[in-house]
Amino acid sequence: MSKVGALVYVVDSSIQSGRGPVKIFPQNSSDQKYWLAPRSVGESVTVEGVTITVTQADQNSDTVKIER
Repeated sequence: MSKVGALVYVVDSSIQSGRGPVKIFPQNSSDQKYWLAPRSVGESVTVEGVTITVTQADQNSDTVKIER
């Protein structure tokens, strides 16, 4: 069971490729393959003090609001 939507992630360029430079949010230990990570309309996630909320979506794109 996977979701469709905006994927929120952070890339740490100080970490070498292959050693985990990309972190997907929200992190959930029971969702090891991140099937539930994409955010749908109305859903949000806060990373490092920044909140990303999906405000609109259609079959081609998602619109997000970013707030500090």
